[in-house]
Amino acid sequence: MKILCAVDFSDSSTTAGRAAARLAAALRADLHLVHAEHLPSLALRPDATGRAAETERRRTLLASLAAELATLSHGAVTHEVAEGLPEECILRAAESVDAPLLVMGAVGDRPTSEWNLGSVAMRVIKGSPLPVLVVREERSIERWLDERDGRLRVLVGADPRGDKAPPLGVLGLLREAGALEVCAGHVYMPGEERTRLASDEHERELSAALLARFPAGSVERARVLPGFGRVAEHLMDLAAAEAADLVLVGTHHRRGWNRMLHGSVSLDIVASARRNALVVPLVAPPTRRSEPGGPARVLVPVDFSRSSALAVDWATRLLGADGHVQLVHVVAPYVPVSVELGAYIPITPASPEARARDRAELERKLRELVREDALLRGISVEVEVLDGFDPAAQIAAAARRLGSELICMPTHGRTGLSRALLGSVAQGVLRHAEVPVLVLPPERSRGVS
Repeated sequence: MKILCAVDFSDSSTTAGRAAARLAAALRADLHLVHAEHLPSLALRPDATGRAAETERRRTLLASLAAELATLSHGAVTHEVAEGLPEECILRAAESVDAPLLVMGAVGDRPTSEWNLGSVAMRVIKGSPLPVLVVREERSIERWLDERDGRLRVLVGADPRGDKAPPLGVLGLLREAGALEVCAGHVYMPGEERTRLASDEHERELSAALLARFPAGSVERARVLPGFGRVAEHLMDLAAAEAADLVLVGTHHRRGWNRMLHGSVSLDIVASARRNALVVPLVAPPTRRSEPGGPARVLVPVDFSRSSALAVDWATRLLGADGHVQLVHVVAPYVPVSVELGAYIPITPASPEARARDRAELERKLRELVREDALLRGISVEVEVLDGFDPAAQIAAAARRLGSELICMPTHGRTGLSRALLGSVAQGVLRHAEVPVLVLPPERSRGVS
């Protein structure tokens, strides 16, 4: 195993190199250094002696740094000089070197651009297939790895209701190096909850949901914090309250308008935090592909209309023997107030037992939609009741989570004012889904009486 480290001979990258060397020693791994040589002023004169002299100088500096870091890593330290823009060279190395982690400094010798495109670290994070450890200080890593009785305090930013799994894989690698103390953190917008009667109870529910997303024993506690504005600022407040040495966040690799609309918590943290940050790409698990004969797992959203019942029949006909039909129904989450004439009127919540009975009744009705002949062919039935205000997003998330190969659903064929007011769940699923979607036309279009 190798640890990959990008260096540019700045103080920040040298600090990152020492941290990478200590981590490699703790993991009994080799260390590979990559330096990008970008000399645009000399590129116009490739035969100039100045270019050769500068290249040789950089190779000498890299060899000297490798020798220095070898005293810390206690393993093989290899190095390479690549030609091109720093972020391009680093990303090529990340794809070619068999390494579970990329380490680099937060600020290098290349300034941010006049178009505010960010540092090299930020550019690398946007496209890196590897987790990226951005080092701002080495004392916490030195204390953790060299003093051996220390624990690295890690704050993991996660969403208790997100469709992406928390970035946990790299925690296993860190635990091989030394002991960890992990806290899960989440920032929620209080404006979404201002109608709730008990915010403390809601925070307890969020904390419980957050802990439920992690395997048992992987985190010590969960903390939630209300906050308006940029999530990264509030997450750093949580990190300060927890005295965290490292902030671990995922990145969606958003680009273009998508990033402009949603922002990037990971890049905000790398840009402004004074703590070390570990950014992990959030990649959806690969969807199981169907065999040439047809899909093996078909998801059907059900609203208990006649159209959705027909969609269930279509789905079971598409499946072969031993196929799986997945029936989901989306209900709106409980809100303990209603609004009448501008006033909030409390609504007495149903008991947990009553909610459990209602959910069990919905699951029973879902199972009854599958015909007996489909069950006799060996088709298995999975049912799930989902909570959410956006049915389309919940359906697409369920398809990813359940490994569905196809979504089969009807459209009610709304037009005009009805469509403007109620929207189209089918269109929303088409926007969000990562698998093929079979949309059945309204019954009137099929000539069904």
